[in-house]
Amino acid sequence: MLSSPTTPSPNTRQGVAAMVPRMTKRRVFISVQLVLVFALAVYLTFGSHGLAAVTKLPAGLNPWKSGSNAQDPEPTSPPSTATAAPAEPEIILTPEEKKAQEEKQAQDDRHRGKTAEEIEKEFDENEARKKLSASQKKLATERVEAYIPAIMNADDTSVERMWCPKFNETRYQHLKASKWNPGKKYFFALNLRQCHYVLPRLLGSIVEVMRFVGPENCVLSIVEGRSDDGTAEILMALRPELEALGATYYYLNSDINPSEADRIERLAQLRNMALQPMINSRRKNRPKPADDAPATKETAPAAPARFMPRSEPPEQWGANIEFANDAVVAFINDVAICAEDILELLHQRVIQEADMTCAMDWSHIQDVPTFYDEWVARQINGDSFFDIPDDKSGSFARARYLFPDDLVSRERFEAGRAVHVFACWNGAVTFRAEPVMSEKVKFRDGREGECRVGEPTYFCKDLWWHGYGKIAIVPTVNLEYNDTYGAAIKKRKGYVSDWVKREHREKLPLQITWQRPPEKVLCMPGWTEQYWVPWNETLA
Repeated sequence: MLSSPTTPSPNTRQGVAAMVPRMTKRRVFISVQLVLVFALAVYLTFGSHGLAAVTKLPAGLNPWKSGSNAQDPEPTSPPSTATAAPAEPEIILTPEEKKAQEEKQAQDDRHRGKTAEEIEKEFDENEARKKLSASQKKLATERVEAYIPAIMNADDTSVERMWCPKFNETRYQHLKASKWNPGKKYFFALNLRQCHYVLPRLLGSIVEVMRFVGPENCVLSIVEGRSDDGTAEILMALRPELEALGATYYYLNSDINPSEADRIERLAQLRNMALQPMINSRRKNRPKPADDAPATKETAPAAPARFMPRSEPPEQWGANIEFANDAVVAFINDVAICAEDILELLHQRVIQEADMTCAMDWSHIQDVPTFYDEWVARQINGDSFFDIPDDKSGSFARARYLFPDDLVSRERFEAGRAVHVFACWNGAVTFRAEPVMSEKVKFRDGREGECRVGEPTYFCKDLWWHGYGKIAIVPTVNLEYNDTYGAAIKKRKGYVSDWVKREHREKLPLQITWQRPPEKVLCMPGWTEQYWVPWNETLA
C-alpha cells in the first residue's frame, strides 16, 4: 500500500528556514577570513605598494569588491568573442627595492662574458674587503678607547709605550709663558700618516709639555691623510679632551699623496697646511694695502683637504687667535719622543738665542743606529753629516763617523753641546715663528736650476737668506720612529736628563760661536750624485 506524501509540520518548516541564514553567515565569515589571509599574503610579499596594486584589479578579480557592488561599464561596441587578458597589476618599488634592482643589473653587466671561476673569485674578493673594512673599523674603535686615556695621562700604563723620565721642572721653568705677555706662545705642528703605534708616546709627550707651559698658551695643528689604521679616528677623538684642557686644536685630513708625483712639492704643501692657522692670524692683523697697491689674494690651505668641523670656515682658522711676539713653532715628525726632548729643544733655542734647533734622528739599519736625515742636513762647512763616497757606490760604511772634516763641530757633538749647522730637521725642530707668520719663509720645492734637495733644506736656506741663520742641532735629543727603537736609541745615546746631570763637567763652552754661511754647500740629489753649489743658489 502506497503511503501518501507526508506534509511537513509547521515546526519542521521553521527549522529549515532557520538554517538558511545560519549557513549564509558561515559562508560570509569564511569568505572574510579568506580575504584577510589573501591580503596578508600580498602585503608580506609585495608590501603596501603591492596591496595598493591589488585594489586596482578588475571587479571580477578583486576580492575587495563584491559582485553586487561592482558596476560594469556600459559597452560601447558589441562584445567580442575573444576573452581579454586581465591587466597586469602595477608594481611600485620602494627606493630600497629600486636600488637593489639597479645593483643586481650592474652586477649582471659586470659578470656578462665572465666564467664561473672569475665570478666566484670576484665574490670572494668583495667578501674579504667587507670583512677587512669591518675589522679595521672595530680595531680603530678599540684603539681610540685605549689610546685617548694614555695620551691625556702621562702616568697611564694601559698602553705599552717607550718609557720617559720625569723632566726637570726647574730647568724649564723659564719656558712658561708670562701672564703679562698676551697671545699664544707655542704652536705644535705635525704631519702624520698611518702611525697609530707611536701616538700614545708622541701626543702624550706633547700634552705633557702643554700642561707644563700652560695649555691656554698652546695651539696644536695636525695634518693627517690616507690612514686606515685608526690614526684618523684617534686624532678626531682628541678634540673634546684637548679643548677641555684649554688648548686650541686644529685637525686637517688631506688626500695629498707625495708618493704619486712631485714628492717635495707635496711634502712642502702638507707642512704649510699645518702652519696655516698661524699664517692666518698674522694676515688678519696685517695693514691693508694702499689704494694704489695691488691687492693680495688670501687663499685657504691647498686642496684636496677636509677640515674637521669647527665653528669658523677653514680659511679663517687662526684668524681669531693672537700670537705672542716671541711665539715658537715646534714641528715634530711621527717619532717616539719624550716631554723632556721637546722642552730641551725649546730651552736650547732660548739660551743659545737660536733661530732654530733640531734633534738627532736615527734609523736602525741591521740593528746599528745610523743618522737618518743625511739627505737633508748639512754641516756649517756645507758638507753632509757623514761621508758617502763619490765612487758611485752610495755606501753608508762611514755613517758612524759624524762631522769627519770639522773638528770643532765633532768635539761639541761628542760632548753633548749644541752645534751650529747650515741645515737640519732630524725628526723634530723648534724655530722662531716670526719668519713664517710674516710669510718671508715657507716650505717649498726647488726653483728652476736649483739643486734638488728636501723641503727642510730649502726652508733652512731661506732662513739664512732672510737673516735667520742661527740654526743648531742638540745632540742630547735622540729620536727614532717607533717605541722599540726609540727605547734602544735612548739606552745607547742617553736620555736628556742623563746629559743634563753631567752638563757642568764639560770643559767646552755651553754657548755656540755663530758663524757665517759657507760659500758652497754639497748638492746630493742622490747618494751617487754629488757636487758643490753656492749656498744661495737662485737667491742672489
